[in-house]
Amino acid sequence: MMKVSDALMVALVTVIINFFIQLFFKYKDNRSQQLSIQLAIIAEIKALKKLIEQRKYVEDIQNIVLYLEKNRGYRTTLSLDIQENVFPVYSNNLDKIGQLSPKVAPQVVTFYALLSSILQDVKIGGLLSIHEQGNYQNYKNIYDLLTKALEIADEIINSSQN
Repeated sequence: MMKVSDALMVALVTVIINFFIQLFFKYKDNRSQQLSIQLAIIAEIKALKKLIEQRKYVEDIQNIVLYLEKNRGYRTTLSLDIQENVFPVYSNNLDKIGQLSPKVAPQVVTFYALLSSILQDVKIGGLLSIHEQGNYQNYKNIYDLLTKALEIADEIINSSQN
């Protein structure tokens, strides 16, 4: 016959084992969700980078910068009709950015902040849609922001492959 103290000891061990099993599965689930979010955001960054490269946005802005550098008094406008949600994966996971790795999270936020800033300047009603603002310095700023965003995209992509 089992003593009460033995029964309590078995119950306690069972509770402890059950606790650690639940803890393990909770950790595994959180890790899986973190990885899933990170992979989705990196996939969106890859797609955006590829789109920017295929449409030759950097080269086009660079050509405008070079022209305006030689013709400092000249002004030109640029305005694009931009869809409502340009970054759907990022926008839908803003509340989960803290789950990304500590190295990737700040880079992801910076990447999207740079692109958002550029979009604000080139959208209809933005800085570069105003003729007086279409000068060398403002286009140079856009070019610098875009090249920095692409550098960060490369860093994010490369860090995900390690």
